[in-house]
Amino acid sequence: MIVGHGIGLSKSASLPHAKFLHDAGYTVVLFDHRNHGGSTQDRSAFGLSARFTSDIAAIAAHLRTDPIHRDARFALFGFSFSTFPVLYVPMRGDTPVTAIICDSGPAIDTGPLFRNFLDTGAMPIPAPFLARPARSLVGPVFAGLGAAMVRAEWPPPAERYADTKLLFLAGEEDGIVPAEHVEALARTYPHAEYHVIPGAQHLQGVKAAPEVYRETVLSFLKGAFG
Repeated sequence: MIVGHGIGLSKSASLPHAKFLHDAGYTVVLFDHRNHGGSTQDRSAFGLSARFTSDIAAIAAHLRTDPIHRDARFALFGFSFSTFPVLYVPMRGDTPVTAIICDSGPAIDTGPLFRNFLDTGAMPIPAPFLARPARSLVGPVFAGLGAAMVRAEWPPPAERYADTKLLFLAGEEDGIVPAEHVEALARTYPHAEYHVIPGAQHLQGVKAAPEVYRETVLSFLKGAFG
């Protein structure tokens, strides 16, 4: 299990997930995405999707150099912003992945996602820019720049995931990536599973309903790995 984290966080935020996965018998690899935690800083303005995706693929490739993991099957676990590069890994065609779990994302449309980050105060934007009339300009600019920085085909075509099991988890009370936006994306993949975590806000599923969360994830992985 290669486990990422949410934006502005680090691998320590995923320790609760790593614990129940490890307790269930999975080998877990935690890492800091670039520009987060102890990883290096990347000041690039565009093409970040490809860079984040390459980082995840590089971890899998590195693990396969170890004889212990050479023939292992891999699953990826992404959270919020990291669900985008995690889901994009099979598009590369050089990193076999058995299963992918996406928590609190991704959304089928990135435009509302960037605006929701502003509306909920999840981004460190100075207060004057969040009030009218500036707010009416900041929203479209932020959404446009965000999409340009990612610069990726979205959503990825369903045919690229014929051999990869997908699980989408959404928080019932998520105001940043609403459950219905995650469901809309999940519906584009015929064999994907979609679950709403009751009472959960953004990235809070494992805390809001720990038993439901663990059982949903572990049941999915059991089916995916056989």
